[in-house]
Amino acid sequence: MKKILILHNYTEDSFAAMSYHLANDLSAKGHDVLFLSHRPYHTVPKQINERLKVQCWSTYKRPTYRPSDLWLVIRLLLTFRPDIVVAHFSGSNLVAVLSKLLSFGRTRTYMYYHTLSSQVSTDLTARGNLLIKRLLFRVLTLRKRIFYRIFCDHVLPTSHLAYTDYVNFYGLNNGIEHITPLKDRYSGSKIDHAGPLRVGYLGRLDQSKGMDILLEAVRELKQTYGNSIAFEFAGRGHYEQELKQLDAEGLVSFIGFLDYDKVDAFLERNDVFIIPSYSDNLVTVGIEVMMKERCLIISRATGLSYYLKDGVDCLQIDPTRAAITERLQYLMEHREEVQRIADGGRQTFLDRFSIPSYLEFMNRILPLGN
Repeated sequence: MKKILILHNYTEDSFAAMSYHLANDLSAKGHDVLFLSHRPYHTVPKQINERLKVQCWSTYKRPTYRPSDLWLVIRLLLTFRPDIVVAHFSGSNLVAVLSKLLSFGRTRTYMYYHTLSSQVSTDLTARGNLLIKRLLFRVLTLRKRIFYRIFCDHVLPTSHLAYTDYVNFYGLNNGIEHITPLKDRYSGSKIDHAGPLRVGYLGRLDQSKGMDILLEAVRELKQTYGNSIAFEFAGRGHYEQELKQLDAEGLVSFIGFLDYDKVDAFLERNDVFIIPSYSDNLVTVGIEVMMKERCLIISRATGLSYYLKDGVDCLQIDPTRAAITERLQYLMEHREEVQRIADGGRQTFLDRFSIPSYLEFMNRILPLGN
């Protein structure tokens, strides 16, 4: 049996459910699992079962190289002595480096690769001094390549596009492609075909997400269809002020940052969701839209579109204003297509994005034998 350290959020919210269920699955099979969690935060460690313990970081804030986090990780690594580390996002660099050093390379490390290099580049250089930001991007890229090369046994890109990006950008061959799963939260809520076509956007309000072309399309479509089409936005980022202005003009409803316990209601009260990204990975919101049996319009520049079929379980677009406008005009004139595509998306979710398929994948790639 192995000792396994997992870094993520110990919750079934969003794609953190993948790690929540992995921890419980591994502990049920007799492995000792220590889960270092960012959210939800609690000061006292929780013993979930005989072999699964959940420990939070030193503070509620994002894990960093602050002394309290550093000493917490050192203490946990020296006392728990993990054979395997599986890590997402915050704190993963710190834990991977220290686990390799303190174990003299014995610990096997598996780091997730969620964000494409092109996304980071686009958002980093979108505003401010371009020369300085390009230099910063190069420094960050070099640092990350050294990290992936020396301290990661395997990197886990969360889509085919992410795998291709990782291989091409970093020039490394230690990646293993897979798909991010989600817990099924379908409530049976159906699309209400009465009234206006309700179009939603949920996520970061940044340049790489295609916000500029989406807002141009909103102005054009509202001018054409008026109150027959309604737009609702949720999220935060660089385009917040522009959305507040559009809200004041009555062109959109902007609700700002959305707590996760309100996401399901947001998804269910809209008919169509748009993901017009210039560059994006698997796009958790897109999977949630299909889970909730809503119609998805998605950019071909996303990792998720690789697994979908245009006109069957989604409508795929090039990330341009004209493409967004054309697809929404099509749905305005063929309202029956909204439900048909939503039904197809629901079936694709069930076929491809289940928790059991992910657990099977992880049990296959992790070195769990004695």
